[in-house]
Amino acid sequence: MKLDKSQCLVQSQRFLFPERKLNPKIIHQSVLVNLFKQGWDVKDIQLFAGHRFPFTTGRYKPQDLTELKDAVERWHVW
Repeated sequence: MKLDKSQCLVQSQRFLFPERKLNPKIIHQSVLVNLFKQGWDVKDIQLFAGHRFPFTTGRYKPQDLTELKDAVERWHVW
Protein backbone atom coordinates (compact mmCIF):
# COMPACT_ATOMS: atom_id res chain seq x y z
CA MET A 1 0.00 0.00 0.00
CA LYS A 2 1.40 3.37 -1.03
CA LEU A 3 0.60 6.44 1.10
CA ASP A 4 0.14 9.89 -0.41
CA LYS A 5 1.71 12.98 1.18
CA SER A 6 -1.30 13.88 3.30
CA GLN A 7 -1.58 10.34 4.68
CA CYS A 8 2.14 10.36 5.53
CA LEU A 9 1.68 13.65 7.40
CA VAL A 10 -1.26 12.27 9.35
CA GLN A 11 0.60 9.07 10.23
CA SER A 12 3.73 10.92 11.33
CA GLN A 13 1.85 13.38 13.58
CA ARG A 14 -0.87 11.15 15.03
CA PHE A 15 1.11 10.50 18.23
CA LEU A 16 0.97 14.23 19.07
CA PHE A 17 -2.83 14.12 19.29
CA PRO A 18 -3.80 10.67 20.56
CA GLU A 19 -7.23 11.87 21.71
CA ARG A 20 -8.15 13.30 18.28
CA LYS A 21 -9.18 11.52 15.14
CA LEU A 22 -6.55 13.09 12.91
CA ASN A 23 -7.11 13.23 9.16
CA PRO A 24 -6.24 15.62 6.29
CA LYS A 25 -9.53 17.54 6.65
CA ILE A 26 -8.88 18.23 10.35
CA ILE A 27 -5.35 19.42 9.55
CA HIS A 28 -6.69 21.70 6.78
CA GLN A 29 -9.27 23.23 9.12
CA SER A 30 -6.74 23.69 11.90
CA VAL A 31 -4.23 25.43 9.62
CA LEU A 32 -6.85 27.89 8.34
CA VAL A 33 -8.14 28.71 11.84
CA ASN A 34 -4.59 29.31 13.03
CA LEU A 35 -3.84 31.62 10.09
CA PHE A 36 -6.84 33.74 11.12
CA LYS A 37 -5.60 33.76 14.73
CA GLN A 38 -2.18 34.96 13.50
CA GLY A 39 -3.86 37.95 11.85
CA TRP A 40 -3.73 36.92 8.18
CA ASP A 41 -6.16 38.73 5.89
CA VAL A 42 -9.10 36.70 4.58
CA LYS A 43 -7.99 37.25 0.96
CA ASP A 44 -4.52 35.85 1.71
CA ILE A 45 -6.00 32.81 3.44
CA GLN A 46 -8.43 32.37 0.54
CA LEU A 47 -5.54 32.30 -1.90
CA PHE A 48 -3.51 29.97 0.34
CA ALA A 49 -6.43 27.55 0.71
CA GLY A 50 -7.39 27.68 -2.96
CA HIS A 51 -10.96 28.75 -2.21
CA ARG A 52 -12.91 30.30 -5.04
CA PHE A 53 -15.13 32.46 -2.82
CA PRO A 54 -14.21 34.48 0.30
CA PHE A 55 -17.29 33.27 2.21
CA THR A 56 -15.90 29.73 2.00
CA THR A 57 -12.74 30.94 3.75
CA GLY A 58 -14.73 33.02 6.22
CA ARG A 59 -16.31 29.89 7.67
CA TYR A 60 -12.96 29.12 9.28
CA LYS A 61 -12.66 32.47 11.06
CA PRO A 62 -12.97 31.94 14.82
CA GLN A 63 -15.91 33.82 16.27
CA ASP A 64 -15.40 36.25 19.10
CA LEU A 65 -17.91 35.14 21.72
CA THR A 66 -18.05 38.58 23.34
CA GLU A 67 -19.41 40.03 20.08
CA LEU A 68 -22.00 37.27 19.92
CA LYS A 69 -22.98 37.79 23.55
CA ASP A 70 -23.35 41.55 23.00
CA ALA A 71 -25.53 40.95 19.93
CA VAL A 72 -27.76 38.53 21.83
CA GLU A 73 -28.16 40.99 24.71
CA ARG A 74 -28.89 43.83 22.29
CA TRP A 75 -31.44 42.03 20.13
CA HIS A 76 -33.00 39.40 22.39
CA VAL A 77 -36.04 40.53 24.31
CA TRP A 78 -35.92 38.97 27.76
